[in-house]
Amino acid sequence: MIRKITYITYQTFPSEKANTIQTMENLKYLNRQGLEIDLIYPLREKDSTDEISIINNYYQYEYDINIKARKHFLPFGKIKYLEKYTYLISHILWSYWITKNYKPESGSYVFTRSDWIFYFLSKKNIPVVFECHQLTSLRKILMKNSIKQTENQK
Repeated sequence: MIRKITYITYQTFPSEKANTIQTMENLKYLNRQGLEIDLIYPLREKDSTDEISIINNYYQYEYDINIKARKHFLPFGKIKYLEKYTYLISHILWSYWITKNYKPESGSYVFTRSDWIFYFLSKKNIPVVFECHQLTSLRKILMKNSIKQTENQK
């Protein structure tokens, strides 16, 4: 039986972006089902916070979630040149770092929208629910490799 969802994302909170609003809506409904929720994300922008009162006020809902925001020392958001590449490099490195020592609890599942979180957890044979909205060339490669890795471990 599922008791806990750990949502790991490279998004930042609070944010007006549709992805973060949709993530918070997902967490609201998962929480209403009685699931414990851990939300792990990087503090990569100056307005990012791990204060639940600020998150609750911003999204106008009383979330009962455990926020486990992590410091972000990588270049994305700090360097205004080649943002596409600094985003990709920062996302890969942060995802690797955050999943490196991750160990799931009994009765818990990981949920993510991040290709790289999905990839690194799959490589460790950790079950992960991957929310995919569109297929990109890179995403196809990562998914194929992750699924192949899982099949080889059976």
